[in-house]
Amino acid sequence: MQTVPHVTIITPSLNQAHYIEDTIQSVLSQDYFSLEHIVIDGGSTDGTLDILEKYRQTDLRFRYISEPDNGQSEAINKGLNLAKGDIIGWLNSDDTYCQNAVSNAVKAFEQHPEWTVVYGKAFIINEKNEIIRSYPVRPFTMNQLFHSCFICQPAAFIKKTAFDRAGGVNEHLDFCMDYDLWIRMAKRKETFGFLNKYLANTRFYANSKTGAKLFDAGFPEIIETLKQHFGAVSKQWILFFLNHFRHKGSYQFLYLFKKYSLLGKSSKVHLSKKVDYLPSFSATINSNPSEPVQAILFKGELKKFRTCRIEIVHNGKTVYHSTIRKGSFELVIPLFIKNREIIEVKLKRPHDQYYAGETIFRLDHLLPLSKKEWEFYQNFEKGAREITKWVHQHFPDAHFQEKDENT
Repeated sequence: MQTVPHVTIITPSLNQAHYIEDTIQSVLSQDYFSLEHIVIDGGSTDGTLDILEKYRQTDLRFRYISEPDNGQSEAINKGLNLAKGDIIGWLNSDDTYCQNAVSNAVKAFEQHPEWTVVYGKAFIINEKNEIIRSYPVRPFTMNQLFHSCFICQPAAFIKKTAFDRAGGVNEHLDFCMDYDLWIRMAKRKETFGFLNKYLANTRFYANSKTGAKLFDAGFPEIIETLKQHFGAVSKQWILFFLNHFRHKGSYQFLYLFKKYSLLGKSSKVHLSKKVDYLPSFSATINSNPSEPVQAILFKGELKKFRTCRIEIVHNGKTVYHSTIRKGSFELVIPLFIKNREIIEVKLKRPHDQYYAGETIFRLDHLLPLSKKEWEFYQNFEKGAREITKWVHQHFPDAHFQEKDENT
Protein backbone atom coordinates (compact mmCIF):
# COMPACT_ATOMS: atom_id res chain seq x y z
CA MET A 1 0.00 0.00 0.00
CA GLN A 2 1.21 3.46 -0.83
CA THR A 3 1.68 5.70 2.20
CA VAL A 4 -0.15 9.00 1.86
CA PRO A 5 1.14 12.17 3.53
CA HIS A 6 -0.43 12.96 6.87
CA VAL A 7 -1.72 16.55 7.20
CA THR A 8 -1.98 18.61 10.40
CA ILE A 9 -4.19 21.68 10.51
CA ILE A 10 -3.32 24.09 13.33
CA THR A 11 -5.91 26.60 14.55
CA PRO A 12 -5.00 29.26 17.14
CA SER A 13 -8.10 30.44 18.97
CA LEU A 14 -9.33 32.82 21.64
CA ASN A 15 -13.01 33.59 22.26
CA GLN A 16 -14.20 32.76 18.75
CA ALA A 17 -17.31 30.75 19.63
CA HIS A 18 -19.25 32.58 16.92
CA TYR A 19 -17.03 31.29 14.10
CA ILE A 20 -14.95 28.34 15.27
CA GLU A 21 -17.52 25.65 14.55
CA ASP A 22 -17.55 26.69 10.89
CA THR A 23 -13.76 26.47 10.94
CA ILE A 24 -13.73 22.98 12.46
CA GLN A 25 -16.40 21.66 10.13
CA SER A 26 -14.54 22.98 7.10
CA VAL A 27 -11.54 20.89 8.17
CA LEU A 28 -13.26 17.67 9.22
CA SER A 29 -15.50 17.65 6.12
CA GLN A 30 -12.52 17.59 3.77
CA ASP A 31 -12.35 14.64 1.37
CA TYR A 32 -8.82 13.84 2.54
CA PHE A 33 -9.04 11.55 5.58
CA SER A 34 -5.38 11.29 6.68
CA LEU A 35 -5.43 14.50 8.67
CA GLU A 36 -5.63 15.82 12.19
CA HIS A 37 -6.97 19.11 13.44
CA ILE A 38 -5.37 20.72 16.50
CA VAL A 39 -6.91 23.79 18.09
CA ILE A 40 -4.62 25.75 20.40
CA ASP A 41 -6.96 27.78 22.57
CA GLY A 42 -5.71 30.64 24.73
CA GLY A 43 -8.21 30.11 27.55
CA SER A 44 -11.53 31.11 25.99
CA THR A 45 -14.45 32.07 28.23
CA ASP A 46 -17.19 32.56 25.64
CA GLY A 47 -18.43 29.02 25.04
CA THR A 48 -15.60 27.99 22.70
CA LEU A 49 -14.53 25.15 25.01
CA ASP A 50 -17.97 23.50 24.84
CA ILE A 51 -17.69 23.42 21.05
CA LEU A 52 -14.14 22.05 21.17
CA GLU A 53 -15.09 19.34 23.64
CA LYS A 54 -18.01 18.25 21.46
CA TYR A 55 -15.72 17.60 18.51
CA ARG A 56 -13.04 15.97 20.65
CA GLN A 57 -15.59 13.39 21.76
CA THR A 58 -17.00 12.70 18.31
CA ASP A 59 -14.00 12.74 15.95
CA LEU A 60 -10.66 11.05 16.64
CA ARG A 61 -8.96 13.39 14.17
CA PHE A 62 -9.67 16.38 16.40
CA ARG A 63 -7.88 17.46 19.59
CA TYR A 64 -7.26 20.67 21.45
CA ILE A 65 -5.51 22.27 24.38
CA SER A 66 -6.71 25.32 26.27
CA GLU A 67 -4.40 27.38 28.44
CA PRO A 68 -3.27 31.00 28.69
CA ASP A 69 -0.63 31.95 26.15
CA ASN A 70 1.14 34.98 24.74
CA GLY A 71 -0.96 35.26 21.64
CA GLN A 72 -1.46 33.84 18.19
CA SER A 73 2.20 33.34 17.30
CA GLU A 74 2.98 31.29 20.39
CA ALA A 75 -0.17 29.23 19.80
CA ILE A 76 0.91 28.35 16.26
CA ASN A 77 4.33 27.22 17.47
CA LYS A 78 2.69 25.11 20.19
CA GLY A 79 0.61 23.42 17.53
CA LEU A 80 3.66 22.87 15.38
CA ASN A 81 5.38 21.06 18.24
CA LEU A 82 2.34 18.79 18.68
CA ALA A 83 1.82 18.15 14.97
CA LYS A 84 2.22 14.63 13.58
CA GLY A 85 1.67 15.60 9.96
CA ASP A 86 4.11 15.78 7.07
CA ILE A 87 2.22 18.83 5.77
CA ILE A 88 1.01 21.75 7.92
CA GLY A 89 -2.01 23.95 7.33
CA TRP A 90 -2.57 27.05 9.45
CA LEU A 91 -6.21 28.02 9.65
CA ASN A 92 -7.31 30.80 11.99
CA SER A 93 -10.45 30.34 14.08
CA ASP A 94 -12.60 32.61 11.93
CA ASP A 95 -11.42 31.33 8.54
CA THR A 96 -12.56 28.25 6.60
CA TYR A 97 -11.35 25.86 3.92
CA CYS A 98 -12.99 25.41 0.56
CA GLN A 99 -14.06 21.92 -0.47
CA ASN A 100 -11.15 19.64 -1.50
CA ALA A 101 -8.60 22.19 -0.29
CA VAL A 102 -6.43 19.64 1.53
CA SER A 103 -6.52 17.01 -1.21
CA ASN A 104 -5.70 19.61 -3.85
CA ALA A 105 -2.71 20.80 -1.82
CA VAL A 106 -1.46 17.23 -1.27
CA LYS A 107 -1.78 16.45 -5.00
CA ALA A 108 0.23 19.58 -5.80
CA PHE A 109 3.03 18.44 -3.49
CA GLU A 110 2.98 14.96 -5.06
CA GLN A 111 3.13 16.37 -8.58
CA HIS A 112 5.88 18.85 -7.62
CA PRO A 113 8.05 17.16 -4.97
CA GLU A 114 10.48 20.09 -5.11
CA TRP A 115 7.84 22.46 -3.70
CA THR A 116 8.01 23.02 0.05
CA VAL A 117 5.16 25.54 0.21
CA VAL A 118 1.92 25.36 -1.78
CA TYR A 119 -0.51 28.28 -1.77
CA GLY A 120 -3.71 28.82 -3.69
CA LYS A 121 -6.39 31.40 -4.30
CA ALA A 122 -8.75 32.61 -1.58
CA PHE A 123 -11.99 34.48 -1.07
CA ILE A 124 -12.45 37.32 1.40
CA ILE A 125 -15.76 36.74 3.20
CA ASN A 126 -17.82 38.69 5.72
CA GLU A 127 -19.50 37.72 9.00
CA LYS A 128 -22.35 36.03 7.10
CA ASN A 129 -20.01 33.89 4.96
CA GLU A 130 -20.80 36.06 1.94
CA ILE A 131 -18.00 36.56 -0.57
CA ILE A 132 -16.74 40.15 -0.67
CA ARG A 133 -14.02 39.67 -3.28
CA SER A 134 -11.03 37.52 -4.11
CA TYR A 135 -7.77 37.92 -2.19
CA PRO A 136 -5.10 39.47 -4.45
CA VAL A 137 -3.00 36.31 -4.82
CA ARG A 138 -0.17 36.22 -7.36
CA PRO A 139 2.43 33.72 -8.61
CA PHE A 140 5.53 33.84 -6.46
CA THR A 141 8.50 36.16 -6.97
CA MET A 142 10.78 37.46 -4.26
CA ASN A 143 10.59 40.94 -5.70
CA GLN A 144 6.79 40.94 -5.48
CA LEU A 145 7.05 39.81 -1.85
CA PHE A 146 8.90 43.04 -1.15
CA HIS A 147 5.90 44.99 -2.41
CA SER A 148 2.96 43.06 -0.92
CA CYS A 149 1.82 40.05 1.06
CA PHE A 150 0.19 38.25 -1.86
CA ILE A 151 0.08 34.84 -0.16
CA CYS A 152 -3.20 34.35 1.71
CA GLN A 153 -2.15 32.56 4.88
CA PRO A 154 -5.14 30.15 5.29
CA ALA A 155 -4.72 29.12 1.64
CA ALA A 156 -1.11 28.02 2.22
CA PHE A 157 0.20 24.55 3.11
CA ILE A 158 3.77 23.98 4.26
CA LYS A 159 5.93 20.88 4.52
CA LYS A 160 6.71 20.41 8.20
CA THR A 161 10.42 20.08 7.44
CA ALA A 162 10.36 23.56 5.89
CA PHE A 163 8.37 24.97 8.81
CA ASP A 164 10.90 23.47 11.22
CA ARG A 165 13.85 24.86 9.24
CA ALA A 166 12.30 28.31 9.55
CA GLY A 167 12.03 27.90 13.33
CA GLY A 168 8.25 28.39 13.32
CA VAL A 169 6.66 31.81 13.38
CA ASN A 170 8.21 34.86 15.03
CA GLU A 171 6.60 35.15 18.46
CA HIS A 172 7.62 38.81 18.71
CA LEU A 173 5.09 39.60 15.97
CA ASP A 174 1.37 39.80 16.60
CA PHE A 175 0.08 40.88 13.20
CA CYS A 176 2.27 40.07 10.21
CA MET A 177 3.91 36.88 11.44
CA ASP A 178 2.76 35.13 8.24
CA TYR A 179 4.37 37.78 6.00
CA ASP A 180 7.60 37.50 7.98
CA LEU A 181 7.46 33.69 7.63
CA TRP A 182 7.10 33.83 3.84
CA ILE A 183 10.07 36.18 3.56
CA ARG A 184 12.27 34.08 5.85
CA MET A 185 11.36 30.90 3.98
CA ALA A 186 12.04 32.52 0.62
CA LYS A 187 15.44 33.75 1.79
CA ARG A 188 16.22 30.20 2.90
CA LYS A 189 15.48 29.10 -0.68
CA GLU A 190 12.31 27.20 0.10
CA THR A 191 10.34 26.61 -3.10
CA PHE A 192 6.89 28.19 -3.34
CA GLY A 193 4.32 26.70 -5.69
CA PHE A 194 1.17 28.53 -6.76
CA LEU A 195 -1.97 26.44 -7.22
CA ASN A 196 -4.57 28.16 -9.38
CA LYS A 197 -7.52 26.91 -7.30
CA TYR A 198 -9.53 28.38 -4.45
CA LEU A 199 -8.44 26.75 -1.20
CA ALA A 200 -9.69 28.97 1.62
CA ASN A 201 -11.91 31.79 2.81
CA THR A 202 -10.38 34.52 4.97
CA ARG A 203 -12.86 36.49 7.03
CA PHE A 204 -12.88 40.28 7.19
CA TYR A 205 -15.14 42.18 9.60
CA ALA A 206 -14.90 45.19 11.89
CA ASN A 207 -13.68 43.29 14.96
CA SER A 208 -11.28 40.98 13.13
CA LYS A 209 -7.59 41.60 13.64
CA THR A 210 -7.25 42.90 10.09
CA GLY A 211 -10.34 45.05 10.40
CA ALA A 212 -9.48 46.55 13.77
CA LYS A 213 -5.68 46.67 13.89
CA LEU A 214 -4.41 46.92 10.34
CA PHE A 215 -3.06 50.45 10.70
CA ASP A 216 -2.19 50.77 14.39
CA ALA A 217 -0.56 47.33 14.79
CA GLY A 218 -0.10 46.04 11.26
CA PHE A 219 1.62 49.02 9.63
CA PRO A 220 4.43 49.29 12.22
CA GLU A 221 5.07 45.53 12.10
CA ILE A 222 5.15 45.54 8.29
CA ILE A 223 7.65 48.41 8.36
CA GLU A 224 9.83 46.57 10.90
CA THR A 225 9.67 43.35 8.89
CA LEU A 226 10.62 45.02 5.61
CA LYS A 227 13.43 47.04 7.21
CA GLN A 228 14.82 43.89 8.83
CA HIS A 229 14.77 41.72 5.71
CA PHE A 230 15.23 44.20 2.87
CA GLY A 231 16.63 47.36 4.44
CA ALA A 232 13.87 49.46 2.88
CA VAL A 233 10.08 49.82 2.66
CA SER A 234 8.38 49.56 -0.72
CA LYS A 235 6.38 52.55 -1.91
CA GLN A 236 3.51 50.15 -2.71
CA TRP A 237 3.10 49.52 1.03
CA ILE A 238 3.25 53.24 1.80
CA LEU A 239 0.67 54.01 -0.86
CA PHE A 240 -1.60 51.19 0.31
CA PHE A 241 -1.81 52.66 3.80
CA LEU A 242 -2.07 56.24 2.53
CA ASN A 243 -4.96 55.26 0.27
CA HIS A 244 -6.85 53.36 2.96
CA PHE A 245 -6.00 55.38 6.06
CA ARG A 246 -5.60 58.96 4.91
CA HIS A 247 -8.24 59.88 7.51
CA LYS A 248 -5.70 59.09 10.25
CA GLY A 249 -3.97 62.37 9.41
CA SER A 250 -0.41 63.32 8.51
CA TYR A 251 0.92 63.06 12.06
CA GLN A 252 0.32 59.30 12.28
CA PHE A 253 2.39 58.73 9.13
CA LEU A 254 5.11 61.20 10.07
CA TYR A 255 5.52 59.63 13.48
CA LEU A 256 6.14 56.19 11.94
CA PHE A 257 8.38 57.58 9.20
CA LYS A 258 10.50 59.30 11.85
CA LYS A 259 10.53 56.30 14.20
CA TYR A 260 11.88 54.01 11.47
CA SER A 261 13.97 56.66 9.64
CA LEU A 262 12.09 56.07 6.38
CA LEU A 263 12.88 59.58 5.16
CA GLY A 264 16.44 59.68 6.45
CA LYS A 265 17.81 60.32 9.91
CA SER A 266 16.29 63.33 11.58
CA SER A 267 15.78 64.84 14.99
CA LYS A 268 13.51 62.72 17.15
CA VAL A 269 11.61 64.45 19.94
CA HIS A 270 8.48 62.65 20.98
CA LEU A 271 6.54 62.88 24.21
CA SER A 272 6.05 59.34 25.50
CA LYS A 273 2.86 60.36 27.26
CA LYS A 274 0.44 63.24 27.29
CA VAL A 275 1.75 65.98 29.56
CA ASP A 276 -0.22 68.81 31.13
CA TYR A 277 1.38 72.24 31.22
CA LEU A 278 0.83 75.61 32.79
CA PRO A 279 0.52 78.58 30.42
CA SER A 280 4.00 77.92 28.96
CA PHE A 281 6.71 75.31 28.52
CA SER A 282 10.07 75.03 26.82
CA ALA A 283 11.78 72.20 24.95
CA THR A 284 15.31 71.67 23.70
CA ILE A 285 15.64 70.45 20.10
CA ASN A 286 18.85 68.60 19.27
CA SER A 287 18.83 69.02 15.51
CA ASN A 288 20.88 66.74 13.27
CA PRO A 289 23.25 69.14 11.42
CA SER A 290 23.10 66.99 8.27
CA GLU A 291 19.27 67.05 8.34
CA PRO A 292 18.32 70.40 9.93
CA VAL A 293 14.84 70.86 11.31
CA GLN A 294 12.63 72.70 8.83
CA ALA A 295 9.38 72.78 10.80
CA ILE A 296 7.82 71.57 14.06
CA LEU A 297 4.50 69.82 14.42
CA PHE A 298 2.56 70.37 17.64
CA LYS A 299 -0.52 68.38 18.67
CA GLY A 300 -2.37 69.17 21.85
CA GLU A 301 -5.55 70.26 23.56
CA LEU A 302 -6.70 73.60 24.91
CA LYS A 303 -8.37 72.63 28.17
CA LYS A 304 -9.45 76.00 29.57
CA PHE A 305 -11.21 79.00 28.10
CA ARG A 306 -12.95 79.36 24.77
CA THR A 307 -9.95 80.78 22.91
CA CYS A 308 -6.32 81.52 23.71
CA ARG A 309 -3.43 83.18 21.98
CA ILE A 310 -0.47 80.93 21.29
CA GLU A 311 3.08 82.20 20.77
CA ILE A 312 6.14 80.24 19.67
CA VAL A 313 9.42 81.71 20.88
CA HIS A 314 12.72 80.65 19.30
CA ASN A 315 15.97 81.87 20.85
CA GLY A 316 14.09 84.62 22.67
CA LYS A 317 12.25 85.86 19.58
CA THR A 318 8.55 85.31 18.82
CA VAL A 319 8.41 83.51 15.49
CA TYR A 320 4.73 82.57 15.38
CA HIS A 321 1.50 83.68 16.98
CA SER A 322 -2.13 82.82 16.42
CA THR A 323 -5.41 82.13 18.20
CA ILE A 324 -6.55 78.59 19.01
CA ARG A 325 -9.98 77.42 20.15
CA LYS A 326 -10.87 75.10 22.98
CA GLY A 327 -10.37 71.43 22.13
CA SER A 328 -7.76 69.57 20.09
CA PHE A 329 -5.36 71.58 17.97
CA GLU A 330 -2.57 70.80 15.51
CA LEU A 331 0.01 73.32 14.40
CA VAL A 332 2.87 72.93 11.95
CA ILE A 333 5.24 75.87 12.11
CA PRO A 334 8.13 76.44 9.67
CA LEU A 335 11.17 76.81 11.89
CA PHE A 336 14.80 76.27 10.83
CA ILE A 337 16.90 74.69 13.58
CA LYS A 338 20.41 73.48 12.79
CA ASN A 339 21.92 72.78 16.19
CA ARG A 340 20.85 72.38 19.81
CA GLU A 341 18.32 75.16 20.34
CA ILE A 342 15.45 76.00 22.69
CA ILE A 343 11.88 76.75 21.73
CA GLU A 344 9.17 77.99 24.07
CA VAL A 345 5.41 77.75 23.71
CA LYS A 346 3.26 80.32 25.49
CA LEU A 347 -0.51 80.41 25.81
CA LYS A 348 -2.25 83.58 26.96
CA ARG A 349 -5.82 84.64 27.48
CA PRO A 350 -6.82 88.01 26.10
CA HIS A 351 -5.30 90.73 28.28
CA ASP A 352 -2.90 88.10 29.76
CA GLN A 353 -5.45 86.95 32.30
CA TYR A 354 -5.34 83.35 33.48
CA TYR A 355 -5.68 81.36 36.66
CA ALA A 356 -2.32 81.20 38.37
CA GLY A 357 -0.96 77.68 38.68
CA GLU A 358 -3.80 76.06 36.71
CA THR A 359 -3.21 73.90 33.65
CA ILE A 360 -4.41 75.55 30.46
CA PHE A 361 -3.31 73.15 27.75
CA ARG A 362 -1.94 69.68 27.21
CA LEU A 363 0.75 68.77 24.69
CA ASP A 364 0.32 65.34 23.16
CA HIS A 365 3.06 65.37 20.53
CA LEU A 366 5.99 67.46 19.35
CA LEU A 367 7.71 66.38 16.14
CA PRO A 368 10.64 68.23 14.54
CA LEU A 369 10.43 67.73 10.77
CA SER A 370 13.38 67.36 8.41
CA LYS A 371 13.23 68.70 4.86
CA LYS A 372 11.71 65.49 3.45
CA GLU A 373 9.28 65.16 6.36
CA TRP A 374 8.22 68.77 5.88
CA GLU A 375 7.71 68.13 2.16
CA PHE A 376 5.62 65.06 3.00
CA TYR A 377 3.40 67.12 5.29
CA GLN A 378 2.91 69.86 2.71
CA ASN A 379 2.01 67.41 -0.06
CA PHE A 380 -0.23 65.39 2.25
CA GLU A 381 -2.23 68.52 3.01
CA LYS A 382 -2.56 69.31 -0.71
CA GLY A 383 -4.49 66.10 -1.32
CA ALA A 384 -4.26 62.44 -2.34
CA ARG A 385 -2.95 63.12 -5.86
CA GLU A 386 -0.04 65.28 -4.71
CA ILE A 387 1.07 62.95 -1.91
CA THR A 388 0.91 59.96 -4.28
CA LYS A 389 3.21 61.75 -6.73
CA TRP A 390 5.59 62.66 -3.91
CA VAL A 391 5.75 59.08 -2.58
CA HIS A 392 6.53 57.76 -6.06
CA GLN A 393 9.54 60.07 -6.14
CA HIS A 394 10.92 59.30 -2.68
CA PHE A 395 10.39 55.59 -1.97
CA PRO A 396 11.98 52.51 -3.58
CA ASP A 397 10.44 51.01 -6.68
CA ALA A 398 11.27 47.52 -7.91
CA HIS A 399 14.74 47.41 -6.41
CA PHE A 400 15.57 46.45 -2.87
CA GLN A 401 18.52 45.44 -0.74
CA GLU A 402 18.23 41.82 0.34
CA LYS A 403 19.89 41.58 3.72
CA ASP A 404 21.79 38.51 4.90
CA GLU A 405 19.47 36.18 6.84
CA ASN A 406 22.18 35.66 9.46
CA THR A 407 22.50 39.35 10.31
